[in-house]
Amino acid sequence: MIAGDARALLRRLIGFSVGFVAALTIIVATELSRDTGGSSTDVIGIPDVFEYCRSGEFELEAALRSDDADGWRCVGRRNDIWGFDPVDFDDVCRRQFGASATARSEDPASPYAWQCVTAD
Repeated sequence: MIAGDARALLRRLIGFSVGFVAALTIIVATELSRDTGGSSTDVIGIPDVFEYCRSGEFELEAALRSDDADGWRCVGRRNDIWGFDPVDFDDVCRRQFGASATARSEDPASPYAWQCVTAD
């Protein structure tokens, strides 16, 4: 059955991609937590995109659709429809760190440069 084989392959590819991105996120989080320099905001953490996507009603997965800061999507099936929802990083930071948290990307060309911050 070709459809079943394609579906199984797609699940494996998504699983591999999620694992790879999770490992890279840990590496990047370690690097970003070292020293952020003299910015006017305090870094309070790294947004957990994976938990954000899983926390919704449909328990979606986080995935990169493009290799830049805006490339993150929550992906999965919802009511038998496959979808790619953009990630709102300000919302990720607020849910994780409270109402005063906002998101910033240190590098618009990198999907791994997101930080949650609060004003000094």
